[in-house]
Amino acid sequence: MNRKKTDMMVKGAMVASLFGALGVINVYTGTMFDIIFSYVMVVFIVWYTVKYDYRYALLVTLCTGVILFLVGDLYFTFYSTLTLLLGIFYGYGLIKHKSDRYIDWGLRLLSAIKNGIVFILLGGLLGLNAYQDCIEIYQDILHFIPFVKNVISPHVAFVLLGMALIWSESYIIRWYSDFFMVRIAKIKS
Repeated sequence: MNRKKTDMMVKGAMVASLFGALGVINVYTGTMFDIIFSYVMVVFIVWYTVKYDYRYALLVTLCTGVILFLVGDLYFTFYSTLTLLLGIFYGYGLIKHKSDRYIDWGLRLLSAIKNGIVFILLGGLLGLNAYQDCIEIYQDILHFIPFVKNVISPHVAFVLLGMALIWSESYIIRWYSDFFMVRIAKIKS
């Protein structure tokens, strides 16, 4: 086995074990950091995808999913593993020099699919109801801003919150990754 493959395997194992450690920390802190850790993990998988290849990053993501299933809770496992796929897509777009429009809309589409899977699958497994949660948020907003009731119905609010989630998630992934990739490039040079 040549040196590059050994380096790739060692760094892939290191990234997967780091994700496992974040999963353990997340469980011990009462799952306070689910979303934050998911986006931190994306930065590392984007770096790994750019450095090696998306196929190897998919293997690291698969290993991460197994590790998180063993050490983390179910929501964090699904959410993080599917969010890592967004990072792989972004890294793939960087490798292949895809346009910003392609990357943006691809991230938004994958984010919509991911959130649909997470909310539908976990809604069935864990009894979560995203629509009911959105209605409760809407009613809480009405306490502070009562005129919203005349402008936005609860169903429209649900769609708007979903769109905001999808757009902000793709923006956060790009911004975090770009910010830290620039820092990594400056350290190396």
